[in-house]
Order: sequence, then structure tokens, then C-alpha cells
Amino acid sequence: MKFTMPALKSPKEYVAAFYRWRQRRIFSKNRIEFYEDLATAYTDGVPIIAHLDQASATEGKHGSPTLSSALALVQRRYSENSERPFADALAGFTPESERMLLRAAELSGKFPATLRFTAETAQRVGRMKRTIKEAIFSPLIAVSIAGYTMWQFATELTPLLDDVISPEDWTGAALALRWMSKAIVYGGRPVLALLAIVAVICYYQAPKWTGAKRRVIDELPGFSMYRDYHGALFIVSYASLLGAGVGQIEALQMIAQNAIPWVRWHCNTIANRLAEDPTSPGLAFNTGVLPLKVANRLINLADRSNFNEQIEKIGLSIIAQTDERFQDFSGGLGVGIELATGILLVLMTFGIAMVTTQFHPTL
Repeated sequence: MKFTMPALKSPKEYVAAFYRWRQRRIFSKNRIEFYEDLATAYTDGVPIIAHLDQASATEGKHGSPTLSSALALVQRRYSENSERPFADALAGFTPESERMLLRAAELSGKFPATLRFTAETAQRVGRMKRTIKEAIFSPLIAVSIAGYTMWQFATELTPLLDDVISPEDWTGAALALRWMSKAIVYGGRPVLALLAIVAVICYYQAPKWTGAKRRVIDELPGFSMYRDYHGALFIVSYASLLGAGVGQIEALQMIAQNAIPWVRWHCNTIANRLAEDPTSPGLAFNTGVLPLKVANRLINLADRSNFNEQIEKIGLSIIAQTDERFQDFSGGLGVGIELATGILLVLMTFGIAMVTTQFHPTL
């Protein structure tokens, strides 16, 4: 097979690509305010194109020129294809899940209400994602610093002491210190490699693994956090589609189109259950896509009130609860890591002190 090198882009093309990336990034960061302002303008009877013109001009004069150009691009897209849904003009600037809601809202006549709900949802989801990043990276940084400190100690200081002290003279805390250093030197790399392999496998298989066995695994730490995060996003998207006037089964089918296999399996299972027994929507959601406590809540609400209205009300509260669970997990994990790191550093310091005291004349 003949190999051909891809054509290199000119500097202008790279600059243009960077500028488009900047447009998408800035628009995405400001999309919550965009949704809210557009909802207000639409309610006041201002045409979408006129609102985009005004918003672009205001940003150009008093705000961000990049955001102004992004708004102008959206306006141009919509004016050139006004027969298509407005959500299509936002392609590349907003997530597909949000554009899906706006398309449904335009058809149902609930455009302003859905815009406001989407803005509130995006705000809470963004907060939850920031919490998740903190829950992952803060402990990772602490572990990295502690690991580097122990690695330096095991590879630099202990060999230096080995040169002046014979192995049979290491006793007590000093001996424990020596064995800990040996464990770090000879076992550190294999353990890190194993953890990296497990992390890669989980990263690629977690979205794909489905079925009844996966439901059991989703109750375990780590997998339960994955379930909570994607389950919260799913239920909010579902509630948003119901609020936009989409039917229960149709909403599930729309979510499944662009979802990861794990969410798609739950969507299909719920849809099949609703098709078989539409009178028990709460029980249909008991597939493991949500924590048991939340699933039971849906069952209770469905039995005594309008399910569509209730699921929309609790959608955002589930996001808030998931955010709190991640904060609690992050705090507990951080305390545990700090405690373990502190104990190890104290043992290392105590071992060094014992070695220095025991072999002071030799050193």
C-alpha cells in the first residue's frame, strides 16, 4: 500500500483554524447568557436575526470582537437558511445535546421556556464538571508530589546510606526505612504500569460495557461516580425534552442517537419497558442508570402525580445532588491522601533520624 504524506497547511490556514477554535471556545463560555438574552428577546417579540445583529454590534463596540464575529456567523447561517431550525445555526458553538432540545422546542412552541431551562441546566452541569475535575486532579497532584518525594528518597538517599552502612547493621526503624525504599525502587514502576493499564482499560471500556452485570459493577466505588455523572446528564436531557413537548419514548430515542453505548442501552431498555407498560413510567427507569435512591424517588413520584411534570422538577436537583456527592468524595479522598502522605513522610523522617543517631560516627 502506497503511503502519501498529508498536505501541509499554509500559515494562513493554521491562523484561520485557531481563530475558529477561539470563536467556538468564547461562544461556548458565554452561551448561558446568550440563551437567557435570546429567551427574553423572543418573549418580547424581537426576531432572532434582529437580536443577533444587535448582540453582535454591542459585543463589537464594548465587548469581545471574537464573540462579536461568532454571533455574526450564527446570524449569517440562520439568515441564509431560515427555513431550517435555529439550532442548526449553532452547530460547532454549542453541544449537540443542547441543540437537540432547541430543535424540539421550536417545533413545540416552547422556545423561550426551553432556552431558560437549557441555560440553567448548562450552568449546573458546568459546575458539576468543574467539581469532577477538582475531585480528580487535586488528589492526583498531591499523590504526584508525595510520590516524587519518596522516589527521590528511595533512589538518592538510601543508596548513599548503603555505601557507608553494611546491610546487617540496619535495625528497627532504619531497617523498615530500607525495605520501604527497596519496595519503591523495585515495585514502583510495575505498580504504576499496572495502574496505568487498568485506567486505560476502564476509560475505553466504561462507555461500552452494558447489560445486567454492568449494573452490579456500577454500585462499586469509581464506577458509581461514572454512573452518577452520566445518569444525571441523561435525566436532565430527558426532562428538558419532555418540557419541550417531546413524548416519552421519542425523547429516549433522540437521546440514544448521540449517546455513548452505556446510555444508549439504558435508553433502549427504558423505551421497551414504557412500550410494554406505559402506566408505570417510574418502574421503567429502574435500570441502573440512576442511583437506587433517585430511582425509588421517580417510582414514588410517578405513582402519585404527573410523571412528566415531576421529572422536570427533579432534573436539576439531581444535578445538584450529584455535584454534592462529588464534592464529598473529593474532600474525603483529599483528607485520606494527605493523611497517608503525612504518615509516610513522618516514617521516612523518623527512619532518617534513627539512622543518623545510630551510625553518627560512621556518617
